[in-house]
Amino acid sequence: MVLQVERRDVQIGKNQTKKLRRLGMIPGNLYQEGESIPIKVNTKNLNDIIKKYGESGIFEFFFEKKRATSLIKEIQRDPVNQEIIHFDLQPISRKQKIKMSIPIQLEGQGIIESKGGVIQRQLNDIEVEAYPDQIPQSIQVDLSQLDVGDNLYVKDIKVSNEIEILSNPEEIILSIAEPATQEENLQENEEITEE
Repeated sequence: MVLQVERRDVQIGKNQTKKLRRLGMIPGNLYQEGESIPIKVNTKNLNDIIKKYGESGIFEFFFEKKRATSLIKEIQRDPVNQEIIHFDLQPISRKQKIKMSIPIQLEGQGIIESKGGVIQRQLNDIEVEAYPDQIPQSIQVDLSQLDVGDNLYVKDIKVSNEIEILSNPEEIILSIAEPATQEENLQENEEITEE
């Protein structure tokens, strides 16, 4: 699957970008050799790429008769309907290591809940460095061995030898807390009322 990229005429004003979106295109920028090139892509094509490779995935794109490897540097979404309204592409070399934020996917939440625990999430992704072909779309973390009162740290995450985790190893990803009792909730509400 290859993303077809076209050069975009830069015309000032929101009306032009709205018109572009009505035509089934999404505006963006391509960062290439120190310059930012205004581009546009087919909405369905970009959504298909994201569905297959993820928002931090590595994929091929075709621009002005040249094929290259890229990742999505940034996506801006409409706050109401969450549709993509703008994006940035960053060409990369498969022979050079890159730094990326990778989302953390949790597994085993049901087991934690069955133990009476409440997951308090503090970190949604971690920073890694590796060659593009070795970077996963996400990092799976199994919570089934954790108990109430446990913390999961960045240093607890296991990845292949080809991937270097750059995030602080002592940073807490999540904590397993006890559910607040009715009495604690009443006390909190009373304190808020007194203030």
